[in-house]
Amino acid sequence: MNDILNRLEQKYPTLFEIYRRGGGNLIEVAEGWFDLIDRCCAEVITNDPTAQAVQIKEKFGGLRFYLDTNEQERAARKIIAKYEDESERTCEICGKPGKTRNYTKYYIRTVCDECQEKKDESSKI
Repeated sequence: MNDILNRLEQKYPTLFEIYRRGGGNLIEVAEGWFDLIDRCCAEVITNDPTAQAVQIKEKFGGLRFYLDTNEQERAARKIIAKYEDESERTCEICGKPGKTRNYTKYYIRTVCDECQEKKDESSKI
């Protein structure tokens, strides 16, 4: 289990019940989006205490947060959409302002200029 999942499970045990029972997929995001996900979880659980996180991942440079909710699905989708949009302007590595770009030839990520430069420098070695 990754560190992000451990911290979120401790803070929102009911939201991550599926994970504790062995279901759900791993959380597949970098540390820079932890604050976004943390704020999203807080709003989701306030809106619907029965909601269950199913999967949280990066796809095409943006956050994807999949939820199983019985009570307030429309409101939960609005909350999640707000944070998915914000992720496209937040570096997924460090959390600073970033932009979606080709990180490698076949991989799109949202990163800041500094993290992109670090990647570019390391690939020259």
